[in-house]
Amino acid sequence: MNILKAIVGFLRNKRGSPLVEEGLLLGLAILTITILITVILDVLGWSQGLFQSILVQLDQVRQAFLGWIGG
Repeated sequence: MNILKAIVGFLRNKRGSPLVEEGLLLGLAILTITILITVILDVLGWSQGLFQSILVQLDQVRQAFLGWIGG
């Protein structure tokens, strides 16, 4: 309970209130940046996988076509 009272007292203190507010805003900014980076990396991974899949399918078409012409 002493910790809770200390936190409440710190929040009510005019000198401590801006520090808590800035700390919360920094935490929110870090969380937002982390989410954005994760989404960007997921999209890049998805697009790279899609590109690789297209290349594999084109290679299979090429091999089937060359097999049909040669056979």
